[in-house]
Order: sequence, then C-alpha cells, then structure tokens
Amino acid sequence: MTRSQLPVLQRALSAHEATPTSRTAAHLADAPFRFGPPEHHAQPVPRPEGPGAHWAPAETLCELRLRGVKVVETTLGLRVRHAHRLPEVAAAVRAHADVVRLWLRLGRPAPEAGWDDGVALQAAWRRERFASPLAPVALRAGVTVTDWPRFVAQMEAAYAEGPTGPLADAVRRDLGDLFDRYAWVAEVPVRRPARALAA
Repeated sequence: MTRSQLPVLQRALSAHEATPTSRTAAHLADAPFRFGPPEHHAQPVPRPEGPGAHWAPAETLCELRLRGVKVVETTLGLRVRHAHRLPEVAAAVRAHADVVRLWLRLGRPAPEAGWDDGVALQAAWRRERFASPLAPVALRAGVTVTDWPRFVAQMEAAYAEGPTGPLADAVRRDLGDLFDRYAWVAEVPVRRPARALAA
C-alpha cells in the first residue's frame, strides 16, 4: 500500500463505520480492519539511543534483525544496503564489524528461549565452531574444563531454561568467557613479516 492510498482507505472505513449496511461499503464488511484495544498490541521493542557507533554489539545485532537490514561483505569490508537511510545502523556495523561478520557467517542466528542477540550469537558460535575440542579447555583464569561433553550438556540444559532460570548468570558468564577467549583465534588472519627488499 502506498502513501497515496491511505486517505482512500480511511474514507472507505469511515463510510463503512457510519453506515455498515450501505451498498457502497459492503465489500468492506468482512475485511480485517478492526483494530483491537491497545493491550492486544505487541509490546514495543526498546530501541537503542544515540548514534550507532555507541551501540553495544547485542543492540546492533538486534537492530539488524528487527529492521531486516541487508548487510553484504565486500572486499572493502561490510556494507549496509541503503546506508544513506540508516546512518546509525551503518555506523554500528562499522563499529562492530567483527561481531556482525561472524553473525553473518553463522547464518544470522535469532534469539531463542528469550535470550538477547549477544548470548544467542555466542551460543550459535559455540555449537558451530567450538563443538568438541580435543584438549581440556581453559575457560577463565583458574578454571579448566576437562569433561567437555558433561559441561556442554549442563550448559545446554541451563540455556534451555532461559534468561530467568536459576543458572542464567552462569550461562551468560561461561558463554561470554568462551567467546571472548576463543572466538577470534581462527578469525584473525596470520600476519607475515614483510620481506626485505633486495638491494
């Protein structure tokens, strides 16, 4: 529907409300134009404030998902389609390019079980790229996971309970520590020293 069609539709609805038995508005009798009271509408999604460069990575991913923004990876980096219309989103993508690139490569994982976009990305990364390590895993200073299958089973059970579960803080902390420590190990390109020029 275009903007120019809205007044026509509003006039037709007004005519139908005034005289519902009129033949001119009879075709609107079964149309789904009845709006319920405000309590039946979905709750508004909180939007981040300020310029996009100051958004958190989770806020950036949430905006990309909710707005349906097209992001493409080019040889020059990530590019937001129609960036002139979405300057704050383009700034956020530039600020969090590594996280957005990983999110795109993992297939744009959507939040599940009520978690936010950041935790959903970390969980998708853990399932996809860090499924079964061969050696014991150093989770954080002083904590090493030796029984990985048991650790993953406990984490998945707590993750399924959602962000209001009793172990939600532990899931958030463990996923965050794994992600911060290991997510960028394979993503960072190897830097080779420049060859000395022959004289």
